[in-house]
Amino acid sequence: MTALATWWCQATPGTTYVRAEIPAKFLPGNVVELKTHSLQEDENGEAFLVGQHGSASIWQFPGNATRGILMAELQSQGFKVMVEVDDNYLSPPPRIPGLLSDWATYLDRDGSTDRHSFQAHARIAKWCDGIIVTTEVLAESYRGVHDDVFVCPNSVDLTDWDPWEDRAEGPVRVGYAGSDSHRYDLADITDALDWAHRDGADLVKMGAGVAEWRWPHTQVPWTNNPREYRQNLRQAFDIGLCPLRRGEWQDGKSDLKVLEYLSAGILPVVQADSPVYTEWVPLLPHASTSKQWKKVVRELVALDEVGRNAIFNDAYAYMLERKTIEANIHKWREAVS
Repeated sequence: MTALATWWCQATPGTTYVRAEIPAKFLPGNVVELKTHSLQEDENGEAFLVGQHGSASIWQFPGNATRGILMAELQSQGFKVMVEVDDNYLSPPPRIPGLLSDWATYLDRDGSTDRHSFQAHARIAKWCDGIIVTTEVLAESYRGVHDDVFVCPNSVDLTDWDPWEDRAEGPVRVGYAGSDSHRYDLADITDALDWAHRDGADLVKMGAGVAEWRWPHTQVPWTNNPREYRQNLRQAFDIGLCPLRRGEWQDGKSDLKVLEYLSAGILPVVQADSPVYTEWVPLLPHASTSKQWKKVVRELVALDEVGRNAIFNDAYAYMLERKTIEANIHKWREAVS
């Protein structure tokens, strides 16, 4: 089939997989990485981007002069130029000690570095032809700069996930998977992890290297390879924690962690007071305070596998109904049409 749109991706392969490769596979569309030779001229001296197919051009969280200029050129040629975001790039996230941000606050006015900035992103978002976001909360933020905002939620392509294996005999495994940006969130589950360790549960952490755990645990290195990540997660733990502190930036995140946990056969526990997980609270164990996290983990560890599976199965059925790419691809088609 002919491509309807082209995604111009950047940053992590994981983000490209979820927000570009999955919808492009079903739209259908094309996924391209911007390179130095991408801009060329035809025999008439007209500029064109190698790899741009379809009438829509979707740019993942653009925020520098190079991308802005290329997007404006495509727009002048009649392409529908769209910005795609899975986080709130209108303002900087909370600073994490020990981590350097790839983005500056203000745009690079002298052009010496062409570094991405939140200010440049906000300016590009104002004149593009539309913005695609992951959640309604994120949509509300971007409606402040653009009238045409489309909510295309994260979706799973279950054909990419291998069936999870039967649970091996042994202590229940309690774990967390996430990047270093969740350091503050992990502080809220400290008491729950401490209790789980003292009760004999195995603790597992994937990524989040800047947050040290004082208990014996299995450390699974973070990987930016989506297939390797899925394989690691499928074998990692039984109960997966999803702490997420409230904040303007944090509230704009998505429920991707729940989708990944469920797809890997893991029972998630979600942040009860976060709008990110509102639709999951009726289906999944949830907590807001440190005391509540400890209580919920204690109750889940005390359950046998049959009891935990009963909770998991209801949430998994909901995901099959609402969260697969087949159920959501029409939203992408509406956005690019």
